[in-house]
Amino acid sequence: MNAERKNAIAKIHIGKKQLGMEEDAYREMLRNATGKGSVADMDDDEVKKVLARLRRNGARFHRKHLTAAEGKKPLIDKVFALLGDRTPAYAEGILKQMHGDLAPERLEWATPEQLRAVISALANNNARREKTKAKTDVAPNAADK
Repeated sequence: MNAERKNAIAKIHIGKKQLGMEEDAYREMLRNATGKGSVADMDDDEVKKVLARLRRNGARFHRKHLTAAEGKKPLIDKVFALLGDRTPAYAEGILKQMHGDLAPERLEWATPEQLRAVISALANNNARREKTKAKTDVAPNAADK
């Protein structure tokens, strides 16, 4: 069984589920469309007829494509977590500084590699800020004791 046929058969089962067909109604629809009660017994043209019938009855077959932002969501979430009290413009500024004119205007448009670079820069910056904060939090004058 080739991949195209497997996909078509999978679509038939998806259509059956979308339309909420009971098994008896499904088998009857197959027999009415092709004269056969099972998709496994059908040739490729008959499978196409069944798909066409399901489409006419309201079944929709389409893939859910991830948008670039959805695919990079964990990286973008990490950037926002590392930003802390700073605005997204800060991270976009880092992006612009690292990549110059090639930098995208928005974080959502950055490639995963660019986002990883921003994450690294933010992590380093946060470590530097913590180190500075720790130095300033030390008692200013130990002789006051």
